[in-house]
Amino acid sequence: MQLVVIPENYADLEVVPICISDTDSKGRPVSSAWLQAVPPVADPLRRLAKTVLGDVWRVSELAQDSVHQLSARHGDKVGPAPSRAIYVDASFRASDMAAGGRRARVGLDVELKDHVFASIREPHCFATAFEDKEFFQRLEERLKMLGLKDIQTLLNLYLSESEDQIPTIFAVKANSADRNTLSQRFYRGLRKALKLL
Repeated sequence: MQLVVIPENYADLEVVPICISDTDSKGRPVSSAWLQAVPPVADPLRRLAKTVLGDVWRVSELAQDSVHQLSARHGDKVGPAPSRAIYVDASFRASDMAAGGRRARVGLDVELKDHVFASIREPHCFATAFEDKEFFQRLEERLKMLGLKDIQTLLNLYLSESEDQIPTIFAVKANSADRNTLSQRFYRGLRKALKLL
C-alpha cells in the first residue's frame, strides 16, 4: 500500500497535500484514472474541507473516501467528467461528516434523550396539575348533578384526546348538522355547569 501525494511538490507550492492510498480498505487497488482526476479539483476540495468541515487538513480524508468509493463502484470507467464526480461525491461526504453521518444529516437519527423527553408528558408544575385535576373533578360532579351525562362523556373524550370516537359513540356523522348540534349542546352544558362552580 502506497500513498499518492497531490501535488508532489506541495511544500514548494505551500499548499496542504492531498494524500490518497492506492488500495482501498478492502485491499482492492484503486483505479489510477480516478487518482489522476483529483488534481483538477484539488483546490476546490481544500476549500470544501475548510468551509464545511472547518479544517483544511481533512481534505485527504474527504478525497480518499470519495476516490475509493468511486473506484470501487465504477472501476476504470471514469466517464466524461471524473473530477466533477469526485467533487460532487466529496461535497455530499463533507455534509455528512459535518452533521455526524448521513443519517444525522437527513434527520433519521434522533438522540434518545431528546426522544424520551419529548414523549413523556409530565406536568411542569405539579401544583397546577393538581388544581386542574381538582377543577375537572368538580366540573364532572356538577355535570352529574345537572343530569348532563352526555356532556360528561364528551368532556371525558376531549380530555383523553379521543374526540375521533365521538361520531361512533353518539351515532352522528362527522362534519354533519347532528355533529354541530352535539358540539353546541356540549358548550351550552359546560357553560351551565361552570356557572355553578
